Amino acid sequence: MVKRILGGILFICIGFFLMIASIKMIFVDDPKAKKLLSEAVYVTTDTVDPANDGKAVIVSAPFKLVEPAYDDEMGLTLDSIRISRKKERTEYERKQNDEDGWKEKLVWNQEGASEEYIGEGMVGGYTLSEDFIHMIRMTGTWKDGIFDER
Repeated sequence: MVKRILGGILFICIGFFLMIASIKMIFVDDPKAKKLLSEAVYVTTDTVDPANDGKAVIVSAPFKLVEPAYDDEMGLTLDSIRISRKKERTEYERKQNDEDGWKEKLVWNQEGASEEYIGEGMVGGYTLSEDFIHMIRMTGTWKDGIFDER
């Protein structure tokens, strides 16, 4: 009975928090985003205008890959602005314990976080920043020596 009451109170608190967050989004965040988009400068030319410094700029131009991403450890260059690699390996582990004698197993070992390599790209006359390149969603994968764009 006490667990049900505490669970009900917890869900009421979560609901109240979500209600306040939704109201803030509707009345504060959405008007800010609309204002920012209405003040944004739309650019379709390849030239950079110094008058747009510090403003939000929306560029409508074709993407140009200036320098592809290069994995220096593997010596691999892919025709992409960003690539990532993750090191993983399996190890055979054999231990002796008192109960059963020898115990053997395969252990999956991840040597570290995935590494990311970025190149350089431009949209119109604007060079893409590293922060922007990191936010680009990559959908292609490399499998069995074939680059698969899904």
